[in-house]
Amino acid sequence: MATCCFLCQDPVYDNDIEERLDKAIAKIVLENDTVRFLLYGCWDISSRRFHDLFATAAYRAKLANPHKEISLSLVVHDTEKGQVLSALQEWRYPLPSFMLDEILSPPAPQGIKDGVAIEKRMQRWMIGQADYVFTYLYDCLHEADSHALDYALKIGKAIVDLTSPATYALIREKYSILPERKREAMELRLEGKTALEIADALGTGKSRPQQLIYEGARAIREKLRGREYRPVEEACTVFMLGPATYKSLNAFDKTVNYLVREKNVQTFFVAPNFSMSPFRFVLEKHIPASNVQMLCLGDCPGSLDTGHFDLETFLTEEAAPCLLDEAALAQVAAPYRISNLRFCPPELAKQIREAFMATGQVPFFCDLGKPFPESLV
Repeated sequence: MATCCFLCQDPVYDNDIEERLDKAIAKIVLENDTVRFLLYGCWDISSRRFHDLFATAAYRAKLANPHKEISLSLVVHDTEKGQVLSALQEWRYPLPSFMLDEILSPPAPQGIKDGVAIEKRMQRWMIGQADYVFTYLYDCLHEADSHALDYALKIGKAIVDLTSPATYALIREKYSILPERKREAMELRLEGKTALEIADALGTGKSRPQQLIYEGARAIREKLRGREYRPVEEACTVFMLGPATYKSLNAFDKTVNYLVREKNVQTFFVAPNFSMSPFRFVLEKHIPASNVQMLCLGDCPGSLDTGHFDLETFLTEEAAPCLLDEAALAQVAAPYRISNLRFCPPELAKQIREAFMATGQVPFFCDLGKPFPESLV
């Protein structure tokens, strides 16, 4: 069994980070039959890009390896657990509930109310639980997270470093723009010097090095702004959503918002019967109508042909045309898909998954019909 957590910075500067995350996680999954991913509870994931990237990569690994026990655990402070549960049930939390398996609330000393102190204790608890600590930290750009990395190294945790040598080199080049004192303070910190040692070397007071490093890091982050991670445009298929109820429409609305905002999904493939559905009006709240493409049984670009997926034997000719259309639509090879699998015939859902597995493509399933996990309650 392996438990994984992460330490990260914001923003993300490398556009190949998803590929490196997938490879690193795949290696751990290959070596272990049971893998648990600890996700730190963060209400503002939109400002913490790596949180979402890590959760997405872990979820993809879970979908790609149904024969293994892979779980995603959201770690929250005990005082926030009720609030988080409520938000998940109402689809208001930044991460959708279908991605999660449980909520963990580690023990915390009573009386601590400072948010930063609570976060540090939660972070240390996760590091203590983990076998592998994924890190995306460029030295001196985020001093507080670097201290957490020092702690992980001190207690002997296996570190999975996801930073890029090319970005490191670029950051070091940017040191030249800094005033001499700030540059010296940051270089001494990179050498592993403590704040007191840096103060002695620079002839300053004890608190001055931290201020110099903070100001220098902020200046470099400003210069790196143009390198920030930008997800490529993606597509999503929408099929078999079932009846349009308040609950299903709300879940669909929040899921589409998540995919558009976090995953840059810009095109949605739908069946013709979707045109007058309430789901259509919800979808067009988030994207232009021109980005909604209707496909039918005989018009499915990218359909998978695996040699064993036979719609005719599965769906009789007497089946409703919309069901035939949606069954074909389910095969469109888009990386994201929204469905309510309660309304998708089990055999069809199984064969769709097998078809994608056979091609090496693992779609990001947004299952609106997945029951709220009991382990979250």
